[in-house]
Amino acid sequence: MAGVTQRVFTNAAPTLLDILQFGRGHGGADFLVFADRRWTFDQFFADVDALAATLQHDMGVQPGDRIAIAMRNCSDWIITFAASVHVGAVAVLINSWGSAEELQFTLRDSDPAILAADLPRTRLGVDVLSERGIPVLFSDVDGDETGLESVPHLDVRTIRDAVAAGRGRDYVKAPQATHDTALLLYTSGSTGHPKGVLYRHIAVGQSLMHMMLVGFLGVEFGGPVELRAEASVEAHLVTVPLFHATGLFGGFLLPCAVGHKIVLLRKWDAETAMQVIEAEKITMMSTVPAILKDLLTHPRLADHDVSSIARVAAAGAATPADLPDLISDKLGIANRSSGYGMTETTSVCATMSGPVFDLKPTAAGIVSPIIDLRVVDVEEEVLPPGHEGEIQLRGVIVTPGYWHRDDLTHDAFTSDGWLRTGDLGRIDDDGFLHITGRIKEIVIRGGENIAPVEIENVAYRHTGVKEVAVFGVPDDAMGEELAMVCHPQPGFAPTEDELRRHMRNALPGFKVPKYIRLTDTPLPRNASEKIHRLAIRNNFTVDPIPSDSPASATRRPESVRRVVTGHDTQGKAVFVEDRLVEPISVAMTSTVYHQLWRADAPSTFPDSGAIGPSTTFFPQLGGYRFFLLTLPPGEGHGNLDGVDIDAGLRELQDKLPGVLETNDFDSPGMHTTETVDMEIVLSGEIVLELDDGIETTLRAGDVNIQNGTRHRWHNRGTQPAVVAVAMVGASRAKPS
Repeated sequence: MAGVTQRVFTNAAPTLLDILQFGRGHGGADFLVFADRRWTFDQFFADVDALAATLQHDMGVQPGDRIAIAMRNCSDWIITFAASVHVGAVAVLINSWGSAEELQFTLRDSDPAILAADLPRTRLGVDVLSERGIPVLFSDVDGDETGLESVPHLDVRTIRDAVAAGRGRDYVKAPQATHDTALLLYTSGSTGHPKGVLYRHIAVGQSLMHMMLVGFLGVEFGGPVELRAEASVEAHLVTVPLFHATGLFGGFLLPCAVGHKIVLLRKWDAETAMQVIEAEKITMMSTVPAILKDLLTHPRLADHDVSSIARVAAAGAATPADLPDLISDKLGIANRSSGYGMTETTSVCATMSGPVFDLKPTAAGIVSPIIDLRVVDVEEEVLPPGHEGEIQLRGVIVTPGYWHRDDLTHDAFTSDGWLRTGDLGRIDDDGFLHITGRIKEIVIRGGENIAPVEIENVAYRHTGVKEVAVFGVPDDAMGEELAMVCHPQPGFAPTEDELRRHMRNALPGFKVPKYIRLTDTPLPRNASEKIHRLAIRNNFTVDPIPSDSPASATRRPESVRRVVTGHDTQGKAVFVEDRLVEPISVAMTSTVYHQLWRADAPSTFPDSGAIGPSTTFFPQLGGYRFFLLTLPPGEGHGNLDGVDIDAGLRELQDKLPGVLETNDFDSPGMHTTETVDMEIVLSGEIVLELDDGIETTLRAGDVNIQNGTRHRWHNRGTQPAVVAVAMVGASRAKPS
């Protein structure tokens, strides 16, 4: 294609219609279960043929017309989709979880001949439907058509009536070519307007053959998977939206082709899912990690028999570090899988299952034989294995572009035809693909690139963590700081301090989130059931959430018992103050350095932004105010000229005998250099031991002194050094 040789499966179905035709060969076997209704394959295709006849004869659908579908997962969705394919229409899959603005934009953009929708989505689209005169093929899954009686000039026909009207009528199955457009899948639109991703018929067939290959390889290497717990047929629980590739291909097209039963849920609910698994003897779940973890950590899981589940597949997002063990512990199965793909690649890229999965359970999989993958740096130079960069893809299953958006298509592809995924990853020496993050999710803190997924995986190793999201928030001094929002496991109540200690044991200090919040409510998810990091970030505020707010269980200390600084042989702090002091955070300016810092001094000062509000001060410590900061090895910091740090500490010690102790005023490796005029960032942290003995980390730096003359300090030692900057009187300050 386009002068590029592409690898294909020679025996793949050439068109989407051919795939559906495979399903007709399964006759009277159970196929579809939704709510209290059931369909065999014969009954399902009888309804499909009846609706197709009505679409063709009564509603005037021609080959190439677009039929948009916007409704929750239900039997009407699947019947409408299949009927559309049979008459040669292009199915437009709309995010049914989107806003009114997104739905209306998609209708205007795709300009469908018909909208198939339930009551909520019809209501959201009434302005465009009336404006464009688009008829509605109505599903009563969420309420009947009487809810639309107040809407004028709306042409509504129920799917139930359309199926009844088409029974016994013939129609012509439209011819289709492999490179014709088969589908339009609109992205979720989490940033900007949704984009219509074009799928060709050949890509759909190739994608399904890839999925079959993965299944056959699992049998080849791991042996056949026997049905368990009195299950008599393979049964899939569809837990993700059908309007996305994962749901459409794994939840409908593949089971239809190979003769498996599918069970639809109106919406995801772990309790309902457990009941359905037990009643329908579900054998297979292909879903995103968040849903799988929600099921396996549910407090009532043991109350239901879910032993029929013999296979699970978690894809669509990075696999939490604890998920493989959770699958083994709760389901007792080793046949599991993971994968990586995207809407633009019909969900295909890398996959693995069974014994192959066990080799690298945290990897995304092995790259499909029908796709080319390369990893490039910021200059789009190809990187060797083991190096992290942007993943770029090319192959028969890659979309040719976006509907009516040549500009977006141009931006998405390189000049030589590679799709820019925006995902970061690497290929290891064994050929496994590892996803390390998203380019847009990378947090740049003080010039350091940090991938949130690395930090999330560490957090998931804590037994009290059920869901977590890490992201960057703006910071005046560092550019960005890390923030983490955590939803605990039922029955667990981890504290911010406990989580911070857990993170510190596995991560370097600059990767430990500055802000940690705990929430009693599950984290929001997008339409793909992935944790919606963008939504969480947009709703996050650096200001502390009130302690009585249900949005946060973060512990805010009211008093500090010991202030620990300095360092010992293990790099921990040693500076002790036994009296209770109140920590306060105030915004400061450089004029503070010229004030008398005593107990009767004002606790707030003019805020010009010269010193950021993250600086923490401890008032009333022997009548003096001071702040603390650490200097990691090799890093330099500074203070205003004229403030003698060592002398200030000694004066404090003289005035507070037996209370203020230090192990070393002149920390090993600490040296002063020449006086310089430059911008200096003060950055560090101290460890506090609270009244109840719990330690917490207090960041007392991130201070950007923008003007003035300073001494430059360097820590040339191998251990973190600590500086306590004590303001002991105006006589020690040199006015600028």
